[in-house]
Amino acid sequence: MFIDLKLTLEKSAFYTFRGLTVKMVSENIIPDKNNIDDAVNVYYQFYTKEQEKEF
Repeated sequence: MFIDLKLTLEKSAFYTFRGLTVKMVSENIIPDKNNIDDAVNVYYQFYTKEQEKEF
């Protein structure tokens, strides 16, 4: 028995966490958050706004 498995990877670039969150909201990347501001704040728990601008 053989299984034909295909994997598709998509690479996207975003300049801000807000841009990422707005673009990916339909994919429910942070399922327990009800709005974009709450979802963006999850990222800011790990990186500051200054660090976000560096990269």
